[in-house]
Amino acid sequence: MRYRALDRAGNVSAERSVEFTVVAPQSDDTTAPETSATVTGEKNDAGDYIDMATVTVTASDTGTGVNTIEYAIGADGAWQPYTGPVMVHQVGTHTVRYRATDRAGNAAAAKSVAFTVVAAPRGTPPRRPPV
Repeated sequence: MRYRALDRAGNVSAERSVEFTVVAPQSDDTTAPETSATVTGEKNDAGDYIDMATVTVTASDTGTGVNTIEYAIGADGAWQPYTGPVMVHQVGTHTVRYRATDRAGNAAAAKSVAFTVVAAPRGTPPRRPPV
């Protein structure tokens, strides 16, 4: 960074410079965030989700705080930033993986939830969104 000074009389000092590095403060936080996920939606008698399942992920960290939450659909799905509930419409059995990292860099182990989405039985009137 370069700097110089100017006084009220208009005198200007010679230009000088200084170098410095900004680093994050050290933390004694060594505990990863706690994570959980819930799956919601309308279920049939077998416990399968009809037409859609919604996965909501939560993370908390009492140390430095949660920095990122990520999710991936399927065993090989790419990790994506979690920004809100994930809606799964495709019929079939699904696994949603999730994980979180805190501001100190501690990463929670990946966890997952598994569920099945089935099509609504024929002759069932379409569901209307809540008003």
